[in-house]
Amino acid sequence: MQDVMKKMKFYEKLIYLDKEFISSMYEEEKGISPNIVISRSESLNASAKIPLFSGGASSTECKSFSISTVGMLKELLPILENYPQFIKKEHEMGRSSFICWAEGVLTIHSVERTTGAGNKKKILGKENYFALVAEGEKSTLAIVPTKEYWASGVSTFQTLIENVIGPIEMPVKMLVRIYSAETSFDEPMAVPIVMIDKKF
Repeated sequence: MQDVMKKMKFYEKLIYLDKEFISSMYEEEKGISPNIVISRSESLNASAKIPLFSGGASSTECKSFSISTVGMLKELLPILENYPQFIKKEHEMGRSSFICWAEGVLTIHSVERTTGAGNKKKILGKENYFALVAEGEKSTLAIVPTKEYWASGVSTFQTLIENVIGPIEMPVKMLVRIYSAETSFDEPMAVPIVMIDKKF
């Protein structure tokens, strides 16, 4: 299995990639401006009278580079590697968000919302969320991903856990933005930017 891992190409080890962040970083760090197309859409009925201050229109900016986001990531890796390693005991509420690397096992935790107690206890609902568990800890970070940035199929794990699939334990290394927010279990909230197989 280790030989197989060594032979895996970069894109095969990529689990998650925030394309917006990487393309913006590439534009700034490399000084390469993309072709930009701004499209405007109207949600109001064409026959309706448009008010002076209208919230019915929106604009979308589309960037076009001559390189893929995976290609950008490979070029940016030497810069990304300069971000520090996350140390949970140094995390403090009230500070500005920051970007860092974190390693551990990606898993899914479940939280039940209940009412009553004992025999009268009722489950109102259940929420599943991704979490990063570092070695020797129950949990390190609560991961808040964007569905579209996962490698194909991974986003479905969150809804299929327990009912269809069993425990999930994926050793990963990820670049995340840590925010001044925590779960009820004292897990800092982290939004992933890049996630790759830990053996990379």
